[in-house]
Amino acid sequence: MATVYSTFADEGIRHDPVFINRIEDSEGRVIYRAPGGKRVLSPQIARTVTDVLSHVTEGTAPKAKLPDDRPMAGKTGTRDNSEDAWFAGYTPQLVAVVWMGDPASSQHAMTNVGGIQVFGGTYPAIMWQKFMASALQGQPIMPFAAPDESQWPSPSYVNPDGGRGSSYRQSGNSFSTSTSSSPAETTTTTGVPETTTTAPTPTSSAPPGP
Repeated sequence: MATVYSTFADEGIRHDPVFINRIEDSEGRVIYRAPGGKRVLSPQIARTVTDVLSHVTEGTAPKAKLPDDRPMAGKTGTRDNSEDAWFAGYTPQLVAVVWMGDPASSQHAMTNVGGIQVFGGTYPAIMWQKFMASALQGQPIMPFAAPDESQWPSPSYVNPDGGRGSSYRQSGNSFSTSTSSSPAETTTTTGVPETTTTAPTPTSSAPPGP
């Protein structure tokens, strides 16, 4: 998982884990160097993912917030019944992933650990924050490169039948969208279940009756 998130941190370049970076002989000549990274995502995609994940402290993991408002991005993860809990996060310089669970069994629910039910935003986020705050002491505070928002598609809702809504409105727990592919066909979705209404196509130039 650290390798996955490091790909976002390095703007789309994947680096496989290595134990040895470089070997030199007695005269200082490099006789081995670990392979370099490989681009697997465009910078725009990686930067967009980072932009989304940089809001994690405003959502599920406020406890992961680093000192001095140091830019960071991350994602919580929790298995059913809190049998596993994760926090994966990164800054431009460093990636760390915290997992919490029972290494001997994946079926032990962490519903009461220190009096709380464990989620990715609890102990894993706290451990991540403490480790990163210490590891990054003395390191410069660096921003993430911003994505080009002009390349982002316009927001819309995709209906189950494949139709794309041109507008989206939400009120409470309900939503409504509408799209029109021709003057004679309109799809309207309101709440659940969805409904589709197709108007008959006029057979002449005269306007349809009431």
